[in-house]
Amino acid sequence: MIITPDTHLVSPETGYTWNPKKASEGWQRSYRELGQRLTKLMDGRLLMTVGIVASGKTSILDGTHGNEELSALIREKYDVVFDAWFYRRVSRSAVLNIAIGAGWTVDCLFVGTPMEICVERNLARFEHKPVPMSVLSEQADKLQPPELSEGFSRITRIGNDADMGGYLYQAM
Repeated sequence: MIITPDTHLVSPETGYTWNPKKASEGWQRSYRELGQRLTKLMDGRLLMTVGIVASGKTSILDGTHGNEELSALIREKYDVVFDAWFYRRVSRSAVLNIAIGAGWTVDCLFVGTPMEICVERNLARFEHKPVPMSVLSEQADKLQPPELSEGFSRITRIGNDADMGGYLYQAM
């Protein structure tokens, strides 16, 4: 199961629309959904994604752009995937504390795509309106890469390397 605040930013009338109020509501609903999942299963496995807007987190999970094998592996290995920005430690700590306290193992998928690629992807989104540049810039400026000391059992870093034609994987 994939939980993402983005699910709550889509409506049949307007499609995907980002604004601060809708984003806040999406996060609240996602936290409630996570809490319900954590209480239904003991000793589960949670994967949290970390990266700025348009870094490729959702594309990796969806299996698009040649990531079908990785996507299948993730869905097989994890009971819940929380697909969100989590670009600051403070935003990750609440989920980590709750999940670990419920007996879950929490891993991290850190997608470290360069800002210029994220900007291009954000502006080229056809299925929904782009996230405002001010949000993307703030995320890039305040991005705090995840560390094992936060409570993660494992961190996997994926970086986009345009010269190599795709993603590079590095387990930490």
